[in-house]
Amino acid sequence: IKAFNRLQKKLIIVGSGRQESRLKQLAGPTIKFKGLVTDQELAELYQHCQALIMPQEEDFGLVSLEAQASGKPVIALQSGGAVETIINHQTGILFKQPAVDSLVSSVKQFNSRSWDQAFIQAQAKKFDRRIFIKNFTNLLEAKWQNHQKNFP
Repeated sequence: IKAFNRLQKKLIIVGSGRQESRLKQLAGPTIKFKGLVTDQELAELYQHCQALIMPQEEDFGLVSLEAQASGKPVIALQSGGAVETIINHQTGILFKQPAVDSLVSSVKQFNSRSWDQAFIQAQAKKFDRRIFIKNFTNLLEAKWQNHQKNFP
């Protein structure tokens, strides 16, 4: 919120929680709170956004994959699931420090480049459940075959 206040850029925050009232007090005129939204509303928000902002660590990065599946780049803290799901400077921007200045710098970098929506979507598809299960199964089979060769 502080970063987008400083940049005077539009930010839409989805979801709610214990910190919501405090965060609303920090928000300037370019920041809007949507609260809880339906899946359809979320899909529409992804379609119309420029990017998804994830300034905190997320274990897997499902939210970032949802945005990428819509062809949208992600600006995220270089931690947790974001490291696994985002290709820095290709499907988004990863910033190292959870600080306002780092996020401001990343948003400026984001605005100075163009993004390939088709490539972003293709990257997200690599995490599709069926593909993940197939790749995981292939890995297990290869490990088992290697084990069989080494321990007859």
